[in-house]
Amino acid sequence: MTNGPIRPRDPPLELRKLQLDYAWKWFSYHADQRVKMFNFMLIVFGVFATAIVTSVDKGLPSWFIAFLCFVAAALGLIFSLLDRRNRDLVWVGEEVLTYLENQFIFPAQTIRDRKDKKDIRFGILSRRSEEENARANDIRLAWRNDLRELWASLNTRGDWEEAIDHAMYGAHRIWLPSVGYLMFVMFLAAGIWFLRDP
Repeated sequence: MTNGPIRPRDPPLELRKLQLDYAWKWFSYHADQRVKMFNFMLIVFGVFATAIVTSVDKGLPSWFIAFLCFVAAALGLIFSLLDRRNRDLVWVGEEVLTYLENQFIFPAQTIRDRKDKKDIRFGILSRRSEEENARANDIRLAWRNDLRELWASLNTRGDWEEAIDHAMYGAHRIWLPSVGYLMFVMFLAAGIWFLRDP
């Protein structure tokens, strides 16, 4: 028994909750998969590095050691390409979450930044997207300037240093594929070295 009239559910609100839940699960799954893939990549490279060092220590033929290096190099390239795919899938989720954030969670709201210097968007993904797009546009414009202006912009505290700082704070989109490409280059170079100088 109920104590009063039954209120019908709000269909648009239920739909928004469903959309938010779906987008969050998509984003969370692929972001988690990306980190797990990176951890697996590090383990695989550790195994290959150990196998190569052991092969050298045991005096196995150089062609075999080079083969191990080339397989590890190929895996470095494959891991970087898989990370790019996972990154793109994470971005799909971010786009939907950003839309929902802008339209329904924090529509047209601003707050003061922690330094109390400017108004910023009251939203997480939408703010981050807006700031990253502004930095990317500024960097593209800098490349269109002549060399002297580019050099001047590099020597001032601007977008380039801010982008480097962002990478130094561990931006996944920079470091995850970079490690894979670095492993590709290093194992490839080692394989060539073992083939040329047995």
